[in-house]
Amino acid sequence: MALDEPDLALITRPLELVLEMLLARTSVGSINADVFDIAEATDVADLALTVSLDLAALRSQLHELEVILDDDGQFAVTGALPEPADTAIDTASYQRADRADRARLRPRPLPAEPMQLGISQPGPRPEFVPLKNRGISPRLLTADAILKDACGTGFDGISAVLAIAATWTPGDAVSRVCREELRDAVTGWSSLPQEEIEAALERLTLAPDQLRQEKMRYWEQEKRSHRLAIRPLVHLGDNELLLIPRRLEATQGVFAAYLLDGRLPWPASDLPQRVIDAFIHYRKSQNRQLEQETGSLLIRLQLLAKTNIEPHHAQAAGLHLGGEIDALAADPDRSRLWVCEVKDPAIAVSPSTIAAHVSRFLKPGGHVSHLLRNTQAIKADPARWARLLAAPDPDRNWHILPLIITRRVEPAAFTSDPVVTYVVLEDLAALLQDDREPAPGLVWPDSGPPNRK
Repeated sequence: MALDEPDLALITRPLELVLEMLLARTSVGSINADVFDIAEATDVADLALTVSLDLAALRSQLHELEVILDDDGQFAVTGALPEPADTAIDTASYQRADRADRARLRPRPLPAEPMQLGISQPGPRPEFVPLKNRGISPRLLTADAILKDACGTGFDGISAVLAIAATWTPGDAVSRVCREELRDAVTGWSSLPQEEIEAALERLTLAPDQLRQEKMRYWEQEKRSHRLAIRPLVHLGDNELLLIPRRLEATQGVFAAYLLDGRLPWPASDLPQRVIDAFIHYRKSQNRQLEQETGSLLIRLQLLAKTNIEPHHAQAAGLHLGGEIDALAADPDRSRLWVCEVKDPAIAVSPSTIAAHVSRFLKPGGHVSHLLRNTQAIKADPARWARLLAAPDPDRNWHILPLIITRRVEPAAFTSDPVVTYVVLEDLAALLQDDREPAPGLVWPDSGPPNRK
């Protein structure tokens, strides 16, 4: 179901865009829109999103297509440009692979009975659980404390407001509430300081003037300070807020996803530098964790491996190395030396962010270039590197294989002509134990290929 059904965000985003535009623009005329008008407006918004995302991807050089636009506003997408961009990827194949990866790694059991929407009744509210009691990494708690000190609220204040707002009325009933009434209810339930709740409310409220000032670049999700996905409390004037339960629940998921990814949902321009630095530091710790998990897996597979090999380590063994090797592993049974670059980049969504993300892998001096330089260093003297790993019969003919290991499907693997192999950690053991040497691009289990072109 997860692979065949459209992503819920694809269904709701056009509706959200319609609501944002209604907020940003003053009313015209005296006749209220009926459900058919709203349906037609939603279809137009869906088309606007599709076209804008395609154009944004073109501007970001994510694909090699050409968009032709005539004076009447009609457009067509045609064949490849004569000079394809270095960052161009097969976005459709990437999205299919990413979706399949998320579905298999985080499966949800299907309910025994069909889900009924719109009739749920909220039960008693559970006790508020602060972030420090949820088993969160100490480094992330430190980053959250810096966020709270700099911005007046952290994830505790945000989650408390969303929890109360989402259960304000039974079922799916959209309701109005006085801001002070909501603030007092959240404060009483969570026992957090009122100032922290006020700051959280400010971060979660979407006002019409904010949309007008920001120009509503709706195709740039991660660069927008004011959007319904992260500001679900709609300001109606006269100190009233509109509560949309399903949108609030979805926003809870958005913030949870950002938290687990060690990021913040607001653009960097909305945050003090010390907050940005704190979360960058935490993201680096996540990359180190992936390196540790990779090293542990290599040991479990009984490969001869070393991790985090620095140039001075190589120099001590009489070898030259231009930069750090995240992991080097010898497989004597198959006469292979795996040169591994381990990266855990943050999730990217909008075309410009994905393009910047891909560029970090593919640009000159990027992750792929770094890996290829290390691979050449190993090829220059494989026997001595094999001795460094204490491999038996080090003077044999070794196959030197470059490999990029990530936690999620990496879009840079979907260029038209990838030069190295990519694998997610979940598939690393199967790759290393396969007698077949991998081709460049994403390695996927035989049971579920990413359907690359």
